[in-house]
Amino acid sequence: METNELLSQYMYQSQMISMLFNFIYACIGSFAAIIFMYLGYKILDTLTLFKTSKKLEEGNIAVGLFTLGVFLAIGISTGLTFGMALN
Repeated sequence: METNELLSQYMYQSQMISMLFNFIYACIGSFAAIIFMYLGYKILDTLTLFKTSKKLEEGNIAVGLFTLGVFLAIGISTGLTFGMALN
């Protein structure tokens, strides 16, 4: 084989391995984000003086927006943590 063919084959394998590791890392990060959001919701439900799920069933928009804010904050912080760790 020529040197160029060997080099291109090595680069292709290197890129495929890198893509595989990035995919695995993204799956782990997504799973961790879901776990942190679940724990955050449970902590939110414990800290409030009312049952959050009951208020959401009743259609309380303020509780829904507050819960949305909590989920966004947890998602952004988890995403930034995993994103910065990748660099």
